[in-house]
Amino acid sequence: MHAEQLMTQPAVTCHVNDSLNVAAALMWDHDCGAISIVNDEGKLVGVITDRDICMAAYTHGRPLHEMLVNHAMTKYGVAT
Repeated sequence: MHAEQLMTQPAVTCHVNDSLNVAAALMWDHDCGAISIVNDEGKLVGVITDRDICMAAYTHGRPLHEMLVNHAMTKYGVAT
């Protein structure tokens, strides 16, 4: 079995400047616990998990719609 056989196609992505609320809604709607994060060019820049979202909400004490994905995601490569 190959990884592509297990993946959602097309891949579910979220924009780096979306709110954490958007990311959480995508996870709920697609029944997954992680979302790939893309920039304005559609390039993969990171990943965010449901745990990342929960911990950001807990540590900042703010609603999800007030926080951006780029503050809680794990970044890949160069700065977003």
